[in-house]
Amino acid sequence: MINALRWLLVVPMVVAGWIAVFFGSLRLYGLIDYFCPADYQVSGFCHHPAALYAENALIVAGAAFSAVLVVMLATITAPAYKSQVAAAALCVGLAVAVWAYLETYALAAFLSSCVAGTVTFLMIMKKNRWRRRASGFHQYELFS
Repeated sequence: MINALRWLLVVPMVVAGWIAVFFGSLRLYGLIDYFCPADYQVSGFCHHPAALYAENALIVAGAAFSAVLVVMLATITAPAYKSQVAAAALCVGLAVAVWAYLETYALAAFLSSCVAGTVTFLMIMKKNRWRRRASGFHQYELFS
């Protein structure tokens, strides 16, 4: 019963993680506007040159953190087949990243999310490889 519940929670946990990063990024975006000097405020928007760089950095970091969180939460929530779940989460995440890039043309955010998700996937695969070796299971090795 617990395993079935964990399988049912994989997708909601991934979506909840993505939403948490999205709203956290929005809160940080509000801080950029809050600390903007009054001379650079025009119609409620900050036009300070440093604010533009901070906004871009926040978008790139948010995309990377959401990719890491998506792959990790899917893998942690799944009761079994963690390598396959991580691969599926990476594939779905890459598809969403391609769609977001085609909609926004934000290349830096696209690249950061792809790299962060792939690195997280590789770290999970490496950890699972060590676990299989320690247990004496050598039937399937991805990185041998």
